[in-house]
Amino acid sequence: MPILNGIEFIKKVRKDNLNIPIVVTSAYSNKEYLLSCLNLIIQGYLLKPLSSLMINNVLDKIIKLLKLNESFYIQKDFIYDKTNSIFINSKSNEKIKLDLKEKKIMSLFVENKNRLLTYNYIESYVWDSFDNNFKNSSLRTLVKKLRFKLPSYKNIKNIPRQGYMFVSI
Repeated sequence: MPILNGIEFIKKVRKDNLNIPIVVTSAYSNKEYLLSCLNLIIQGYLLKPLSSLMINNVLDKIIKLLKLNESFYIQKDFIYDKTNSIFINSKSNEKIKLDLKEKKIMSLFVENKNRLLTYNYIESYVWDSFDNNFKNSSLRTLVKKLRFKLPSYKNIKNIPRQGYMFVSI
């Protein structure tokens, strides 16, 4: 890599996101290099030359990990525990409970991170049906309540006359 070496790149990724699976492929087999990678939470370290068996094994491991990973990092020290539908501030160990509609919308946001969700789509998912008499104020109130529980108001972006987008900061 011309600007950063592999370790520096992984450190940069991990600074912003702990959820991305990372596999290192390298010709280096010394302990120091390997240990520096392991401390960065990698899912595999493959020595070159690669074989299809090696690649398949590490991909199977990542698939299992992704299925088991029920925590979603909203920010460095703020996690959404999908299994228990709660926010966890890992610095203070504070747990923030969500009500039923907050759980539904948060589940929708996490599964569609960085994607625009229309007001109608969110409404039909959270309220289980589409109602022509639905008032957008109900959705706005729900989003406002959720924003108060998140570490940053900016985690939920309003796209005027279209919908909302959930982003990790």
